Amino acid sequence: MRLFPLHIFIKDCSFLLFYFILMRFNITGETFLPEMVSSFPGAPDLTLGDMLAAAFFYNIIPLVTSFITYLFLYFGIQKIFGRTTTISIIVTGFVLTMTTPLVYILSDSYKPFQYKADVWAWVLCFTFSMTTYFLLNKSERAKGLSEKQKGLVA
Repeated sequence: MRLFPLHIFIKDCSFLLFYFILMRFNITGETFLPEMVSSFPGAPDLTLGDMLAAAFFYNIIPLVTSFITYLFLYFGIQKIFGRTTTISIIVTGFVLTMTTPLVYILSDSYKPFQYKADVWAWVLCFTFSMTTYFLLNKSERAKGLSEKQKGLVA
């Protein structure tokens, strides 16, 4: 919970970072398709700084939305599943990560899964975000388990 701004930044900006990397290095083979060249001609020339700046700029609305909804979702899920269970950490990480694609889809300008790069970027984003969330909250889980054990012994 203490590093939640880091998780928000990672989950909201990682989709576009992965997408830019996939397009920059033509990993999915879509960078030079005619429709891609017409809508994203600078993909092969992106630098890491360009990718970070664009990811941050294009994700301002998801970042703000995440900061607003984070605490409500976090405490709501913790109340349902408990604070120290692994399942609560996984469910919380998944629900918090879902806010980003929902904001994209609700924006009405994003058409999901048109290209393989979209699908791979979302898969990588979810994997990276949930792994980061789990690792950042693993110590909180351990602390909660030790407090439960002290309560049972005392």
